[in-house]
Amino acid sequence: MTTFPSDPDTLITLDEIGLASASVGDHVLRTAFDLCFKIAGDRLVIAAVSPQLQVFRDGRQIRTQIFLREIGDGDRRLVHRLEVPLHLRNLLHLGIEDVDHVIDLSRLSLDDDLPASEIGALVNRVLADTELDPRRIVARIDIGNETQVERARGVLLALQSLGAHTAVGGSIDGYPPVGAIRALRPDLAVLDSRWLARVTAKPEAVPLLQSLIERMQDRGATVMVEGIETAGHAAAAFAASADWVSGAVLSKPSLAGTLVEPPVYRLSDLLRAGGRPVPLVGGIRS
Repeated sequence: MTTFPSDPDTLITLDEIGLASASVGDHVLRTAFDLCFKIAGDRLVIAAVSPQLQVFRDGRQIRTQIFLREIGDGDRRLVHRLEVPLHLRNLLHLGIEDVDHVIDLSRLSLDDDLPASEIGALVNRVLADTELDPRRIVARIDIGNETQVERARGVLLALQSLGAHTAVGGSIDGYPPVGAIRALRPDLAVLDSRWLARVTAKPEAVPLLQSLIERMQDRGATVMVEGIETAGHAAAAFAASADWVSGAVLSKPSLAGTLVEPPVYRLSDLLRAGGRPVPLVGGIRS
C-alpha cells in the first residue's frame, strides 16, 4: 500500500513536454480524453472533452474499474484524490480550442473525510497553477442513490463559487436520476444511452422521452446522452431533442498528447441504421 502523503499532488510528475502522470505503487495513472459532440448546422462538432482515468502497469493498460476494485481502501482513496488535479493539468495539452471540460468529481465526492470546501480548494489551486478558465470547467457528479444528493449539492456549490458550471448524471435502479437533476438544477444533465435504447425500443414511450428532455432544457440544462454505441442510438438521441452525444461510435478515449485532429461528422451519417460514421476530417488514434 502506498503511504498517503500530506500533499498527494507531490505524486504527480511531469514529463519532458509537461504531460502529467502519477504513480500509485507499481501502477501509473494517466489521462485520456473522451469527446462530446453537438449539432452545428449539418455537422456534428466537438462541444466538450471529458477526461478519463487510464491505468498502466509495466506499460500495459489495465481496466480502471478492475484496478479500483482490487486495490486497498487507502490506495483507492489516494487515486480518487489524484485523478482530478491530474486531469486538470493535462488539459493544458488538449490541443482543442474553445470547448468545455467536463471534470468528473463523482469518486472524489464519495470521500466523506474530504469536506466540500476542500474539494473546491483543491480544484482552485490547480486552476491557479495552470491558469485554466474556470468558466470552461463543468464539474460533474453521478448520483447512484438519493442519499448522495445533499453531498453532491455541497460539492457542486463549492465549484460554482469558483465560476465553474455543473453537471449531474448517473443511474438509480437503471433509470436516470431525474429527482436529483430536478433538485440540483445542473447546467448539464447526462443520460445513459442504454436507458435511452430501452425507451426508444417502445415507440409509445418516445414522446415521453422527448417530454422529459424538454423539461430539463426548460429548467436551463443542456442534455447529453453518453455511451452511444451505434449510429442509430445517436440519431435517436437527437430525434428526442438531446443537445450533446458522446460514445465509442464517434470517438474512443485518447491519451493526453495523442490527439491528431478533432473529428467532424456530417449529421446525415448518423441517420444510417448502423455502422460507424466516418469523420469528414480528423480522427483520434485508438
